[in-house]
Amino acid sequence: MPSKQILPDKPSIVIDASTIDQMPPEVQEVLGQFYSEQERARAKAKDAEELAYQTEQANTLLSFEGWEEVDIYSDEQSLVEEAALDDSIGLIDDPKAREAVDIERLSQKPTLHQFYRDLYGVGMGGEFLASYADHADTDGCTGVFYLDSDYAGQLGLGYSDANRRLPAPILVNHRDRKHPFQLYSDYFDFVEGVARETSFIHMGSFWVPPNGYLTARKNAMVTINGFCVDLDRSEDDKGEHFDAGWVMSSLNEFFERHTEVRPNYLMLSGTGIQLWYVFGRSIPLLSAKGRNGRMPSPRRGKYDDLLKKLYRFFKDELPPNRFKVDIACAAMNHAFRAPNSPSKHHYPTRLFVFGGRRRR
Repeated sequence: MPSKQILPDKPSIVIDASTIDQMPPEVQEVLGQFYSEQERARAKAKDAEELAYQTEQANTLLSFEGWEEVDIYSDEQSLVEEAALDDSIGLIDDPKAREAVDIERLSQKPTLHQFYRDLYGVGMGGEFLASYADHADTDGCTGVFYLDSDYAGQLGLGYSDANRRLPAPILVNHRDRKHPFQLYSDYFDFVEGVARETSFIHMGSFWVPPNGYLTARKNAMVTINGFCVDLDRSEDDKGEHFDAGWVMSSLNEFFERHTEVRPNYLMLSGTGIQLWYVFGRSIPLLSAKGRNGRMPSPRRGKYDDLLKKLYRFFKDELPPNRFKVDIACAAMNHAFRAPNSPSKHHYPTRLFVFGGRRRR
């Protein structure tokens, strides 16, 4: 059944053996009796162990050429700066000026905004760019301007309410995939809501009926913006697993042999790995049902089939004792843990991009 929307400002609070000590004293007094000191110590040790595993994964990935970590704590001003540089590059006529701006753009650290700009098309309109150009020293070249935080602050330029709105509302599952959906139209409300609690996002947009009820069924998808392949850690019956560094090294060596399937983004979602193939644009999905006697559109079926083939490729080619390909996630409408969303062991996810700002 479709679910109603929920308010984004009411995050859930997860209380378990590892977090009870972080709760207010009155909460600890009431609920602390359910967790013994031994249980708390074991849970904290497990969280620390998993965090160390993720850290080793990240360090190994960064040791391979091309991968850069994304700044997931980037603020509103950083979106203004990078969007202005990215979106204005096409307005520059002078080759030398274009080169100068391009160097500045590529020198910036990749941010969370870059990921969502690539995935959902978060950007800036022409009127907003023009407001900068009116104040900037163009050095004789139409549309060329050099931007930094201090200069923008002096001019009083900010990200207007109109530019906070997304090209299409983003559907989010907070807490778990079965929880009622939240539909976000404001970009920064979305980013803040995801960071507050465990959240799952989709790889496209969905049709929202007039009554406001939401559904993430495959037939309700109206655009596809990318694919995501979910790789879980392979463990034996005793919960033993291979060293994180060796596992990540083998994955990168695999991508060096099969560059055609190397993702442009990779996220460490906890102990697992998500491979994000972000298209950089929204591709419309035509009707999944035949209308007026016509056959159903093949586009939806083709993308769904391509995603399933991608999962099967990884399942067939990756070593099964190091990676467990989650075939159940091979659906266009599947929800995946969002960047900067807390993992199940309470530490944040970590996001990486191949090529940094040059990912395009």
